[in-house]
Amino acid sequence: MNRTVATDETKLTQADVQKLFQDAGLKMTNQRIAVYREILRDAARQFHPTAEQVYEGVRGHLPAISLNTVYRALTSLAEKGLVKRLSNFTSSDIYDGLLTDHWHFICTRCGSIQDIFVESGNFPEISKVAGSIEEVVVQFRGVCHECGNREKSRTPSPSAGFQGVLGDQ
Repeated sequence: MNRTVATDETKLTQADVQKLFQDAGLKMTNQRIAVYREILRDAARQFHPTAEQVYEGVRGHLPAISLNTVYRALTSLAEKGLVKRLSNFTSSDIYDGLLTDHWHFICTRCGSIQDIFVESGNFPEISKVAGSIEEVVVQFRGVCHECGNREKSRTPSPSAGFQGVLGDQ
């Protein structure tokens, strides 16, 4: 089974999850399955949660789960390659259930993170000079459209400050 996120996590059957866990050498526990499904739901919405946000989402299904259990589940899922742990995006690590090649755009105003799908390309020259490439991690930082539009609507036109002054002459 290809390790990419389903567009709808409900398309993954219990047998699919069992096979993924078995292939990865992970024991199936209710807590680990709930954490994995939460990450997949978030990935389908292009949401990159922190461990605390995963915890809040899972608590609705498993009220007795602890934050420590969520951290341990995320660590084991990331170590086995079922989710990606992304560092240096925000003050906390975030998690991504989308395992296909993609990059990230981080808004410097609101902190939103968007998945960007581009052709990764071939990196033969880097391989020749530096060594074998295992992963390409690219992140863009800037102002998202929503924040940019909000800022544009708040910025007065250059002549707006002169309307009263010019009318008094």
